[in-house]
Amino acid sequence: MVGGLTRRALDAVGGGPGAALAVDGVIEAARLARQVAKLPPERAARAASRDPWECWQLDRAGWVDLPDSCFTYSETGARLFGTRPISTPIHPELYRPRPGQRGVFERRKIARLERRDGRVLLFHAMHDNVHGFELRLEIDAASGTVVGAEHAAPRLPYRGICDEPQRKFTALLGEHVDDDLRRRIQVHLGGPTGCAQLYDLTADLLKLLAARG
Repeated sequence: MVGGLTRRALDAVGGGPGAALAVDGVIEAARLARQVAKLPPERAARAASRDPWECWQLDRAGWVDLPDSCFTYSETGARLFGTRPISTPIHPELYRPRPGQRGVFERRKIARLERRDGRVLLFHAMHDNVHGFELRLEIDAASGTVVGAEHAAPRLPYRGICDEPQRKFTALLGEHVDDDLRRRIQVHLGGPTGCAQLYDLTADLLKLLAARG
């Protein structure tokens, strides 16, 4: 999954009915596929210790685009190691699967939209080997304003570091839902001070909202 994937997928599927869904499917498959690397066996084995600093360094070796992709992989995030308790659920198979291994990485996602009492309620959950997110947005239907924004993250790659940008989700309160909101949430939730997963999940909720009208 690299820059330009969305454009290339759009070029491949064209602009017919269902094209946008096909592109979303390609992007989701790419997100899932990049959760597993293929490092040399001796390097991947170092993750067996479940030492967070060791795993963090393996992450940077396995995925060269990680630096500054989110708070955890920023220089500010790196400086938190050794200053507080940090834990990780990461295991060696994520860096190099065993030969013939099935079920290397499993992810389940649920997105839901409801209309209730003049409000639009959006819910998005994602649970996999290293992440657990449950997002809820409440939008006033008349004004298109976000009046509720809360989420839980019961599972994170680096508990103690990944927690830091999670509090930014409440920055969505008061935002107006328009065509420019996806760009604005990149400022709120993404980049080296944010959380890439939180941004992606929120952006997908906005896609769902746009699809339902």
